[in-house]
Amino acid sequence: MCTALSAAALCSIIWLLLVVGACSFFIWFMTDRVMYLTSHPKAVDVEVIYTDSVLFPAVTICNQNLFRFGCYTLHGGCEVQRI
Repeated sequence: MCTALSAAALCSIIWLLLVVGACSFFIWFMTDRVMYLTSHPKAVDVEVIYTDSVLFPAVTICNQNLFRFGCYTLHGGCEVQRI
């Protein structure tokens, strides 16, 4: 009977050590990460490439307003053929 109690006690001590160790590791890890975060680390890698000439892109602006043909011809607009 003495061996059964000592085995249970040994098992409890091992579990206690494992739980305390895991909690200690968690606290250490979280403290390390919080300290790293509060140090405001910066990692920037910038590469600038200059070119001698840049091609201008083709730009099309489409006006969605309705065009009144009658108003245009009344105010002296050029002759436009209706389609």
